[in-house]
Amino acid sequence: MPLLIIAIIVFSPLLVALLRTLVLKVNLKPQKSPLQAERIENALAKSAGKTLAKAVSFKTVSYPNYNQTDIKAFDDLANHLKDSYPLMHSKLEKIEIGYSNLVFKWEGENRELKPALFLAHQDVVPANEDGWIYPPFDSTIRDGFVWGRGSFDLKGQMIAICETVETLLSQNFKPKRSYYIAFGCDEEVRGKFGAKLICAYFLENEITFEYVLDEGGVVGKNFLPGLKENVAVIGVAEKGDLNIKIKCTKEGGHSSAPKNPTPIATLGKALYNLEKRKMRAHICKPIKEMLHTLGLYAPFPLAFVFLNLWLTKPLINLVFSKNSTLNPLIRTTVAATMAKGSEASNVIDPTASAILNVRLLPSQSSQEVLLWAKKRINDDSVTVEPLSDTRRSRISPTDTPSFNFIKSSVEAVFENPIVVPYVMIGGTDAIWYEQVSDCVYRFSPTLMSGEELKRIHNANERLSIENLKRAIEFYLTLIKREVFV
Repeated sequence: MPLLIIAIIVFSPLLVALLRTLVLKVNLKPQKSPLQAERIENALAKSAGKTLAKAVSFKTVSYPNYNQTDIKAFDDLANHLKDSYPLMHSKLEKIEIGYSNLVFKWEGENRELKPALFLAHQDVVPANEDGWIYPPFDSTIRDGFVWGRGSFDLKGQMIAICETVETLLSQNFKPKRSYYIAFGCDEEVRGKFGAKLICAYFLENEITFEYVLDEGGVVGKNFLPGLKENVAVIGVAEKGDLNIKIKCTKEGGHSSAPKNPTPIATLGKALYNLEKRKMRAHICKPIKEMLHTLGLYAPFPLAFVFLNLWLTKPLINLVFSKNSTLNPLIRTTVAATMAKGSEASNVIDPTASAILNVRLLPSQSSQEVLLWAKKRINDDSVTVEPLSDTRRSRISPTDTPSFNFIKSSVEAVFENPIVVPYVMIGGTDAIWYEQVSDCVYRFSPTLMSGEELKRIHNANERLSIENLKRAIEFYLTLIKREVFV
């Protein structure tokens, strides 16, 4: 009898989870977008590719020290856009905000409707020419791709927005709602002179938005083993970005008579403890929703795990923790990125220091991280000091008309992928605009494999003409097929 009771206790939850998985998968209805996608001719996509290639040639690199920025490169890019999109520049209101930002307003028919805001950024990260097949700042089009720094991140998305507006203006199309378009100048260094100033303008003029759409997730190929469908991930929040300085101060001196452990060795132990002993895992709301949706389409073993987090959460945490791509989705991550000790090999400097970059889940505070770090280090000779901290992201809802419309547009253009929310592990300009909209979404309308995504911020960054075509079709569908007002 006791064995029977034990068996019931052990196997009952498994049986419930099994039956629940079966019911959910059996009742799954095939998805179909209610929208018909807007399509364009290949000739327009090829023309847009040439415009993008020229845009890539302008070395619009942004730096934390704004004085290092080549303003002429941004001026040249702005002139290129003006020449390429004359209707956009003559018919839309241009709003002057800061020096190198490009902000436009396209007036809609119904001024009672809240406007929408499309974002992209002009700036790029630096590029060392080593390892590139083609120079990173040439106007190179080869094998159906535009090559170069910024081709994907994010001049491709900027060009897609411009092509969309120019095409619709040439058709004398008038949108239902107004659209604002904002191309910031320094997203790669956190938007101090770009998105921050633009958002301040909106706040000052009491302009709020139905939704904001910035760069973010893509439509991914081979997202899960055994999953036939492509998966589109739309960012509904992003992780915070905190830099921490840890410093060890002890007795220094000549290296021939060391008092071990030296400051740098003590610092090394602290760094090891912080990286090795990860922060506690937490599956936040967007990731729960993502896993649930994927579970409905996944092979049965994965479906069992994803659809029953009440039972399988420890397993999810274990598996995700061992994967460098999945781990950031469930916890705040810590990475040592910079360190400083003595300037000479035979000198023990009394001070050693290091910088840690921390990417926080939306629900986690900087204070929690600092307290955790001090506890893990557990050494009075090591101090912990916050250096810089970004705004903490809110989680935008997925049960709104705007999210559902973006979802439908993705399904229409990309032929019914599985669309799920997620939390972006990198930072975007979108974080600033959470002050002027409750619905801030992050999506880059492209179809990408994991290997292709590795090119971003890396050598041989590129964007296919086919993906540029898809991006234009996505924005055309968003504006021309709008079904909610």
